[in-house]
Amino acid sequence: MMIHRNAVRLLSLVNQLLDFRRNDVHGQQLNLLTGDILNYVQNICNSFTILTDKKINLTFFSAIPSLRMSFDEDKIGKVVNNLLSNAFKFTPNGGRVDVSLRLLSHDDTKEELDFLELKVSDTGIGIPDKDKKLIFDRFYQVENQKVQSIGGSGLGLNLVKEFVDMHKGHVHVEDNPGGGSVFIVVLPIEHDEKLAVMPHDIPLVSVNDGDFLNYDEEKEENEKVSVRNNDKMYEVMIVDDSEDFLDFMGNILGENYQVALAHNGKEALDLINKHKPDIILSDVMMPEMDGNELCRCVKKNPETEHIPFVMLT
Repeated sequence: MMIHRNAVRLLSLVNQLLDFRRNDVHGQQLNLLTGDILNYVQNICNSFTILTDKKINLTFFSAIPSLRMSFDEDKIGKVVNNLLSNAFKFTPNGGRVDVSLRLLSHDDTKEELDFLELKVSDTGIGIPDKDKKLIFDRFYQVENQKVQSIGGSGLGLNLVKEFVDMHKGHVHVEDNPGGGSVFIVVLPIEHDEKLAVMPHDIPLVSVNDGDFLNYDEEKEENEKVSVRNNDKMYEVMIVDDSEDFLDFMGNILGENYQVALAHNGKEALDLINKHKPDIILSDVMMPEMDGNELCRCVKKNPETEHIPFVMLT
């Protein structure tokens, strides 16, 4: 599962680069099919929980039971996946991401067509007002230390806007009242009976509206920092914000050493002050406190300055 999850991430990035290049060279066209878009989005949400390594609650809610319309499933799939990826990327463990859909009738919008509104809300770090109008520009990235430590290419949201525009819709971002961001996509509802039906247009019955889609409910919250194999003589501390990397390194080194795990420098420093590991392996770019700052704190303290500190990045 770990190999699959990271392979999918790499594939997603490569596909974004190909879409970006195709847009520049030939342009893209819509390949419209007919299907239940609500079922389609919910299926993406269900599969997305398997591909994440963070403990975040993902909920799905639709104000209507189903909606058949014409859309390009590849491009709308990339829109939803990019918005979910962003929401998960900038939301810390223990946060939540909410996906909701509702119908905007032409009576409300004063337009000739009805519209579908898709919202992806998160409880993450949020977006400054000065960046809101620019984040859909190609290669644009928010100038924020927390954001830069998470990384990105600046392509995902640009593709979101281009694919939404191709459907004659629009997308914008707002502040989430409880903290974080809300991305809002509005698509005109058009239904051409002559179009082919989506090949996987199967109703989904396993998850009800508003259900929590926790990707791994069996993991306890107190696993956030763990120490394994207490019968070993030496202790290695591994500090990294990737759950996959912690699991991978912890399993390998756990065969011969005690292993302490931490998700960022601040968490690691608290653990180091309680009991001193024999060596520290740390990532460089992490939220809250990066590896450089953690190393400075360890080396400034006379009680911990002797601990060997290895950077992995």
